[in-house]
Amino acid sequence: LSYNVATEYLKTKEVEFKIIPGIEVNTLYKDYEVHILGYYPDVTKPDFKALLKTQQHARIKQTKEILNQAVADLTQLIMITRQQHWYMRGPNFLKLHPYLDDVMDELDEQRDLISERLITIDGSPYSSLSEVLKHTKLEDKPGEWGISTKDRFKTIIAGYRYLDKLYEEGIKASDEEGDYGSNDILTSCHTDIEKRIWMMQAEINEAPEIDK
Repeated sequence: LSYNVATEYLKTKEVEFKIIPGIEVNTLYKDYEVHILGYYPDVTKPDFKALLKTQQHARIKQTKEILNQAVADLTQLIMITRQQHWYMRGPNFLKLHPYLDDVMDELDEQRDLISERLITIDGSPYSSLSEVLKHTKLEDKPGEWGISTKDRFKTIIAGYRYLDKLYEEGIKASDEEGDYGSNDILTSCHTDIEKRIWMMQAEINEAPEIDK
């Protein structure tokens, strides 16, 4: 604890400071940020340590939920993209078929990055098909032949737009909860998602429309 560090540090200095233990509890109440200060807690008590750990975990509860939602939705979007990849026919097939391999690789990298971050903050990422199907908010349907390449890209872009909004929720939640590691990851993924939307929209001769 910083109290112990400060106490030991002052022993090496010729100063007349007295260090007292304290704790600050921060929360949000009706859009107001509240700070509560407490002095002279017994930081050595097991009950205090257990409470501190519980609060630390609860502090990032919403961020954890959004990260796990992203794991489920990324897994689903990979399968949706895989379907378009398999069923694609027509002009530019030789170019666009391998391009979708890059799209799936990007989604898989984000899924792995977010899953490992979730584990780092004591979360448990969805890792079974049943969990993904239960929690994903992206709908799927059986594969079909005869769908235009433009419509196939629109299906994938719709999934990317959903992730774009989900990441924005996660960025806001992680910032409010002080989880700056998750915030950094989500911001990076969000930037990549928006760039991919731009590129796929350009392929079908449409503007990105990120701001809508």
